[in-house]
Amino acid sequence: MFVTRDKPMLYGVDWLTIKQLHPGVAHHVREARLHFVPENGRTYETALSAQHTGSFDDTVTVRAWGGWVEWSGNPSRWGRRDNLVPLSMAEALGVVNRHLQSLELPPFTVAPAADVPIHQDWSGEVDALAGAIITRVDLCRNFETGSRQAQEAHIRAQACATYQGRRPRDYGGTSVAWGSPRSLLLKWYAKGPEIRAHSKRRRDVVRQYRDMLADWCDERGVVR
Repeated sequence: MFVTRDKPMLYGVDWLTIKQLHPGVAHHVREARLHFVPENGRTYETALSAQHTGSFDDTVTVRAWGGWVEWSGNPSRWGRRDNLVPLSMAEALGVVNRHLQSLELPPFTVAPAADVPIHQDWSGEVDALAGAIITRVDLCRNFETGSRQAQEAHIRAQACATYQGRRPRDYGGTSVAWGSPRSLLLKWYAKGPEIRAHSKRRRDVVRQYRDMLADWCDERGVVR
């Protein structure tokens, strides 16, 4: 569950944007935009996104257009009360495919190592490809520092460091980040405050559970 001095942990999935070409798939959304390219005289269609909200304030985005199916969201949070223990890539793909099945959309598949895109233009058309394409993946690991004080000291120490020449951005002493989500982003944050932030609008047993879980993370100094 957590990384400690004598207990390593593999990375889990904290966000996933994935798509795959399935010829003949019907549109999943009612609206779409048409783009005309004068240079080649071709017209491309781009579907607007359809958002789906789960049982625990979790939201994902699904698109299906022109044979493409795309899913974007946090599979470790989808349909779960919390995401303290993140899912592996295989588990995340299972969550995504079960959701697609409920929408009567085809699942994502894993391509053999030899099957890679040969050509892809701006429209998203692929000449030769078998399997899904991951366009964004956020990976995470939990670390147990031992106490709230150790957690705060860890965040302060990270806020003084540089990463690949990038200066850190400190967010109120509970998180620190380097880089940009558009390219490469590295971030440390205290897990307890993040759990509470996802429960502000709730007034039920889920809120009580998350508050207790956040307190538990504070006591052990859990950072991600």
